[in-house]
Amino acid sequence: MTSLRQLLDIHDNDYRHLEPFVQDDKWRSSIVIPVYNCAKLLDHTLARLTQHPEIAADPTLFEIIVVNDGSEEDIRSVVESQTYPCALSYISLGRNNGSSHARNVGIGNARGDILFFLDSDVILNNSYFQHHWAIHSAAYKASKNAVVVGFAENIDHNDAHIAHLVDGADIQPDIALDFRFYDDGTDWFPARPESRLMDETNRFTRFDVKGYTLPDMVVTHNISTPRGAVNAMNGFEERFDEHGWGYEDTFFGAKAMGMGYYIIPCTATGVFKIQHSPRIQGDTSEQCHKNGEVYQELLDQPLAELESTA
Repeated sequence: MTSLRQLLDIHDNDYRHLEPFVQDDKWRSSIVIPVYNCAKLLDHTLARLTQHPEIAADPTLFEIIVVNDGSEEDIRSVVESQTYPCALSYISLGRNNGSSHARNVGIGNARGDILFFLDSDVILNNSYFQHHWAIHSAAYKASKNAVVVGFAENIDHNDAHIAHLVDGADIQPDIALDFRFYDDGTDWFPARPESRLMDETNRFTRFDVKGYTLPDMVVTHNISTPRGAVNAMNGFEERFDEHGWGYEDTFFGAKAMGMGYYIIPCTATGVFKIQHSPRIQGDTSEQCHKNGEVYQELLDQPLAELESTA
C-alpha cells in the first residue's frame, strides 16, 4: 500500500488555476479555540471577536467554541465576562489532554461549514473571514478542498498597543514578518535563517526547498478548512499529545496533502500573535524531538490506516 510519505512526494499543490480569489460566498463558520492557561491572552482574543465587524454584520453565520483543556487558571470567568454577538459554546475538560484532543472536541461540537482553528493568543484583522471564504469558495467550485494557512505578526505580551488592537480599530498586521515570508533565525523555526519561503516556493505552489517541507507551513495559530474535510481526516492526531509540544499541526497538513487537498496561503489578511512563555511544562525541545520521531513513523504508514486510527 502507498505510504503517506509517498503521497506527499507526488502531491501537486499548484492551486493557481483557482485564482483570483474573489469573495462572493459567505460560509457558516465555527471558530475553534483550544485554551490552556494564559487567561489574560484569551481575554484579548475574545474581546476582539466580540467586536469583529464581520461577525457583527451577520452573527448567524458564526459560532465560537472555546475548549478549556484542563487549565489551572479561571478560564470560565474570562469567557463569561464578554458579551458575544454570535453563538458561543464553552467546553471544560476535566484534565489537560493536549491541543489535538482539545481541537477534536471542538470539531465534534462544530456546526459550521468552514472551521477556523485559532490559538487563544491571536488578534484578528477586520476582514479576516472574507479573505479565507474567498479561497474556500474558489476551491469548492473546483470540487477541491483546501487548508487555508494564515500568517502572523508577533507582538510581546507586554506591548502597550494591545489595548488598541482589541478595541475594534481596523488593524493591519505586517504578515511579511512571519517566518514563512522571512526567517531571521529568531522565530519558532530557525532551521533556515535568511530564508524567504513564500518567494522561494512561489507561494507554496512548488515546494522544493531544503530545510522545510510543505506540511511545515501548516501552523495552527490561524488556519481554516471545510468541516467535511476535517471529518474525513478524523481531525488531529492525538498521539502527539502524549509527548507535549510539536508536530500535530505539521501532521494535519501532511494528512491533508495525502488526501489531495491544497495548502493555500492567505496573504490578504493576518493576525497579531501575542508571544508568551511556554504553556507546557518541561523541555519543549525534547518534546518536539520525540514528536518528530512519531511524525516520521506516521509518514511511513498507509493513509487508510491513519484515517482509521486517528
